Order: sequence, then C-alpha cells, then structure tokens
Amino acid sequence: MFRTYPRIPFYEQVHDHVPFFTDTGRLNAYCDIPEAIEYGENFIVHREGPEATPYLPNVIVSTNPLVRPEDYGIPLDAMGWDERTVRNVKMSWEEVKRTRNPLWEQGFRFYLLTPKQRHSTHSQWAVTDWHFIWSSDFADPYRTDTRQAGVAEHQMHMNPQAARDLGLNEGDYVYVDANPADRPYRGWKPDDPRYKVARLMLRVKFNPSYPYDVLMIKHAPFIATEKTVRAHETRPDGRAVSEDTGYQASFRYGSHQSLTPRLVDADAPDRPPVPQVEGRDPLRVRLRARQPRGEHRAEGDARAGGVRGGRRARRAGRVAPRHDGSLAGR
Repeated sequence: MFRTYPRIPFYEQVHDHVPFFTDTGRLNAYCDIPEAIEYGENFIVHREGPEATPYLPNVIVSTNPLVRPEDYGIPLDAMGWDERTVRNVKMSWEEVKRTRNPLWEQGFRFYLLTPKQRHSTHSQWAVTDWHFIWSSDFADPYRTDTRQAGVAEHQMHMNPQAARDLGLNEGDYVYVDANPADRPYRGWKPDDPRYKVARLMLRVKFNPSYPYDVLMIKHAPFIATEKTVRAHETRPDGRAVSEDTGYQASFRYGSHQSLTPRLVDADAPDRPPVPQVEGRDPLRVRLRARQPRGEHRAEGDARAGGVRGGRRARRAGRVAPRHDGSLAGR
C-alpha cells in the first residue's frame, strides 16, 4: 500500500495481477458465501452499533430483498451482550427511526469515544511519569496529595454546556457507567466491595470541540486497586496502617518502604512541603578505581609497528609519518 505516492488503491491487483483479498480473488459487490448470507452481509449494508446508537442496537438498515439474515429467534428486547451482538435484524430506515435503544430509556444518552493517546501505546509507556503528566490536565509531579495513585489523573473530555446542564464543573470527579448488564463486570451488586473499585471514576475536562452528546476518554488508562480506594477512604493524607505488618505504609509507593517520613521542600516556592520517604536500602554508588595511565593498554601498538604511537610519541621523535600518512617506528 506504500508503493505509490499519492497512494493508489489496488495498485498491485491492477498492475501486477495480484488477486484481491476476497474468497474469489475478485472485486465484487455481492458475496455468496453461506456465512455472509446468514449474517445479512452478502451485500454492502449498514449496521447500527451494538451500544452507541439511540435506535435498536445492531440492526441492519436495508430494503434489499436479497439480504435475508438469520435472527436465531432472539427477541428485539434482549439486551445481553451475546444476544445483542449476534442477532441479525433487518429493517428499513423508516422502521429503524421508530425504534428506541433500551439503554436510552434508562437514561443513558452519551456516546463515548476511546481513541489512543499520543503519549503511550496501550499501557506501555503509561508508567513513565512524564508521559502520564503530558496526557492529563490534572497532573502534579510533586504529588502534594499522597492519595493520588500516580503523578496525574485521568480525565474525560466533555462539552461544557452538557457538563453545566448536569451541574458539573471542570475538574469534578464523576462516575461513568455503561450498560449495567455487563459493566463494570457481570453479576455486580451495589453492595459488592469490588464494585466501588471496578467502577470508572475520573475527572471532567471541558472541551468545546466535542458535540453535546459525545464524551472522550483516552484509551488504556490505569485502573483503581483495593489499595488506592482504601487510601482515599482511610486518612486524608493518604497514609494508613497496614493490616499485615502494622507499619505505616505509604500508598505513594505502594509498599512498606519507610517507617519515618520526612518533609522535603518542593522546587516551586508556592507549594507546600512534599511528604517523601527514605528507603531502607539506599542506592549506593561505587566508583571504579582509577588505573594508572597506560596499564590498561596492551604492550605495543600494531598500528605503530610495535612502538606506541600518538601525539606524544611523534613529539618525542619515536614515530615519524610515512609518505602515505601512516605512522611507523624509526
């Protein structure tokens, strides 16, 4: 796909007689394999999304009589993940406009986009502090609030007017809930202690470039853990007593690194002192012993014909240049 500039679609198929990547090797608008007919995709059709639609999820919009999908007897009001995604229902656009997504009836009305961010690849590089800081408007490299799980917090971009209509300000913490049939996990209950850990919580970031009903959260952020949630709920400074050892553990580092915290002045004069910890086994730097000059070199120099070359040797008269510019011993 990169042999031409600007790119010419199907250049290899047209000029090099390479078969098209279809079951027949040809470019055709009709696909007669049994699976395509069964799924209602033997022609080019449009499907609504399985969730992000105000209409019937996953419906096929077509009036073509040759599009004859199999619905497997699944009713239209089935909202389970498996049923909703494998069901094949064909309707005309006039019929689709009169349908309603059951989630919309329950109050869900935002479309959520989850693009990849420029500062990490999935979760890779997201553990690097500066990458985490660059990807958030709520970053603090000093971590003055030790309850933070990292040096930044994840955010949700939202239309300012939509946020104001919900009584939200920029920087507010919000819960983001999706289809309750399988989010955040199947079989959850409000009194389940894991529910408050698995439920998505982040901060609101005003972004007028997004439409009123569209939200955006960058792909693959960190998740909460039992420790980070417990840190928020136990003490205001984020320090709690470990149940295992009785030590005062710092959630800033996620381990029992120190028993005696100390205060270190922050670089910024307007910031309060930042709680730091000293490790039990501090890093020790060992300097390599300096060797006397010349002891690390082998005796003789092949380039100098057995005589050590270099600028000092030439000054001392031990080495003279040849006519070709190389060095030779006298």
